[in-house]
Amino acid sequence: MGYKLTRTQIGWIVLALQHEVANCKAEMDAAEDGSPLQALGEIVVESRENLITLLNDIQHSGAKRITIV
Repeated sequence: MGYKLTRTQIGWIVLALQHEVANCKAEMDAAEDGSPLQALGEIVVESRENLITLLNDIQHSGAKRITIV
């Protein structure tokens, strides 16, 4: 079974991830210093930003296929 995503759909995913990063950063800023929320937030932000970078690279590379492993 095959699935297709358009470049526009990938762009929407990127925008949603960016929105999630912004929300997470706002929650981290509101948390007390040294809060576990800040440590977990850093992990969430870093992983989402890495995914954003990967999706942007895919989107701008002209790739026609993405392999899921």
